[in-house]
Amino acid sequence: MYCTKCGKEIEAGTVCRECMEAESGVNANAGYHQPEQPTYAQPVQPIQPTYGYGNSYQPYAPSLPEPGNRMYGFGKALTSTILAYVGFIFVYVALILSTMESEGEVGLVMGIISLPLIIIPLIMGIKSIGVFNQRKATCAKPIATLILGINGLAMAACSALMDFILMVVALMLL
Repeated sequence: MYCTKCGKEIEAGTVCRECMEAESGVNANAGYHQPEQPTYAQPVQPIQPTYGYGNSYQPYAPSLPEPGNRMYGFGKALTSTILAYVGFIFVYVALILSTMESEGEVGLVMGIISLPLIIIPLIMGIKSIGVFNQRKATCAKPIATLILGINGLAMAACSALMDFILMVVALMLL
């Protein structure tokens, strides 16, 4: 190694004793002791980062919400509820149209078209309830997510029942 100030060859450190003495104005040999450098038989292997939960280094792990977030998953639950109510109204109108003699085919087609407005809220409602159940006891529980998830799931189930009745009535009348 070489001194960074004068370029003289030294055993360890970054500055030689003469440059250190000249810089500080104190005798470099008095009270100065350089620690011994450890010698290793084998080179030290760096610690490899792990990528699981609970470790401080997680470049590929999805970010978890902070423990105090009471609104976690709220958007999914709200979407579930809104879609379930829209689906319920759509199926209700289709049921009324299917009982009319002249509009029976239109009601049946509307009943088939309304299936995504039933299936999507069912799935999103179940996932919203799952978000509530996955939160640990140390985290804030998203109660609004749970309530809207249950509401969306219940309305989607009612819509599915009405759609089933619609299909039976429409097929009987055709």
